[in-house]
Amino acid sequence: RSGVINQCSFAFSLDYNGDEPDEWRINENEDIYERRINRIHRIYDISLVTTPAYSDTAAVVGARSMEKVEEMKEQRSAPTDEILKIELELLSLDLPE
Repeated sequence: RSGVINQCSFAFSLDYNGDEPDEWRINENEDIYERRINRIHRIYDISLVTTPAYSDTAAVVGARSMEKVEEMKEQRSAPTDEILKIELELLSLDLPE
């Protein structure tokens, strides 16, 4: 009630059988990457805490997640890169005057 406990610590594994266990999307309005968990295999721990049990947990999850975010950034910029390549090719053409 007093708001002292305002964080959560949890551990789970994803269920990789069947459809994608998680999906990523870009929230254009807030310019952030969001991850949605669709299939959980097992929940190992859920705790309401004042401070997370493992302060480096966020860094570990963040490191794995950053790979996906970087992949999404590359995919997002791929069309722009392709357009630039085409424009450069067009500029380098030796056209008759």
